Amino acid sequence: MTMQPDLISSPDGARLRRRRLSCGVGLVLAASLFAGAYSGKLSDASAQPVAPPLAAEPRPVAVARGVVEVEGGLLDLSWDGPGKVSRVFVREGQAVSAGMPIIEIDRVQQGHEKDIARHAERQAELAVQALAGQLPPERAREARVREAVRLGGVAEQQLADVRRAVKDLESQVRVAQAAHGQAVARLKLAEWEYERRLLRAPVDTTVLRVHTRSGSATTAHPVLVSLLPQGQRMVRAEFSAYYADQLRPGLKARFERTAVAAPASVEGEVVQVSDTFSESRFGSEGMGIAGGRVIEVRVALPEHADLRVGEIVTVNAYDRQK
Repeated sequence: MTMQPDLISSPDGARLRRRRLSCGVGLVLAASLFAGAYSGKLSDASAQPVAPPLAAEPRPVAVARGVVEVEGGLLDLSWDGPGKVSRVFVREGQAVSAGMPIIEIDRVQQGHEKDIARHAERQAELAVQALAGQLPPERAREARVREAVRLGGVAEQQLADVRRAVKDLESQVRVAQAAHGQAVARLKLAEWEYERRLLRAPVDTTVLRVHTRSGSATTAHPVLVSLLPQGQRMVRAEFSAYYADQLRPGLKARFERTAVAAPASVEGEVVQVSDTFSESRFGSEGMGIAGGRVIEVRVALPEHADLRVGEIVTVNAYDRQK
């Protein structure tokens, strides 16, 4: 199609050319703006951080109940014979060091027997010293008589008498030494009898319960004092034998109180799994599996765990999936 010359050169033709030029410029600007906006979106999308992969959820292994214990168990001090409590040195809740006295059983008679044995030992020692002190001069006299016999100034019979006297004295010294040894043994036994009536703390511990008082007969309370050693706290759990193949050291465990709601869950780690099956030691009030076969598992508690010794907890053993 060919435009007419008069239209091109006319004022209307000039306005048409300007309108077409402005439309072309507008299209170019719109295209550039769209391209810039699209490229900005791509750059913004590439600049955003990529979310990390979700952590693997722990895989449940088994659930059971357990009781909080201390490594080695509680210590009960008792007396294996008749007697009377003369002194109680501690109170409940008191922390005591190893070797500190806890309870004294009446030992007045044992004190007298110890004093008698010590006196007898001393007398036997003096007897040995007295006889042994006679040996050096007697042996010196034997040497002089022997020399005199060699020179012909003394008869052989006199030398034989001196030798016999020395041998008799040596025999008496040996008998006295044996008697002294027996006296020492009796003294040690008396000291042991006296000392064993003073019950001491075997390790660093805390007094949980005092079951007796001064003046009470020892037969009135089979356990006189209960002690809580200052050791690692553990949870002893009894899992059903069904879970035996899934339990192993290194598994994690989460504890929950059964009596009261814990403010936060406490976690520990399985440190020991029994090699044998056994009957439940919790009895009919235990893990809900009374009469069934169980496997015993010990789980270490962290130091900050707010769980008391003797407390019953629910144990959830789980494995962290990789």
